[in-house]
Amino acid sequence: MVAADGASRRGALIDSLIARARPGAGRGPTIETLYDRHHRELAAYLYRLTGDVDLVEDLLAEVFLAAIRGLPRFRDRGHGARPWLYRIALNVVRRHERRRAVQDRAVRGRSDIAPDDASIDAAHVRAALRRLAPAHRDVLTLHHVQGLTIEETAASLRRRPSAIKSQLARAREALRRELRAGGALS
Repeated sequence: MVAADGASRRGALIDSLIARARPGAGRGPTIETLYDRHHRELAAYLYRLTGDVDLVEDLLAEVFLAAIRGLPRFRDRGHGARPWLYRIALNVVRRHERRRAVQDRAVRGRSDIAPDDASIDAAHVRAALRRLAPAHRDVLTLHHVQGLTIEETAASLRRRPSAIKSQLARAREALRRELRAGGALS
């Protein structure tokens, strides 16, 4: 009974924090308080869902950005902010997985981004892309994954189309080297 009583007191505290964190609620705790109280457990949850330490911080930022945006519409249904934050976290992960699935399909469908070896899966390509220099990763991702034309890629990166063509050739070779180094390509 003590644990249940402690949980209800904690829930009441969180509820009061939510009320005070709303814009115009006057002085007192803000979204920062919610972050301080929940970011560690949400980060652990995000890690369990994704298994990617590097991704967790980006997703956690998305969770709290969504919480900031949604705070004026938050309605406590008797459980406090914690379940609400977990629901936001799950939705952020689902959105990320949908985006990644689209990118994986695009990568698999582009024979000019990686060698013709069908045994290379999208996870190897993603890992190799992450290891590339940012300039190479950006040009490959914009042109091959996002599907921008040479001209659109050039405009996005504020470069000349001829420079993008050269950079793409160098980036493709760098990707091949990374795939070989990672054991995905012989």
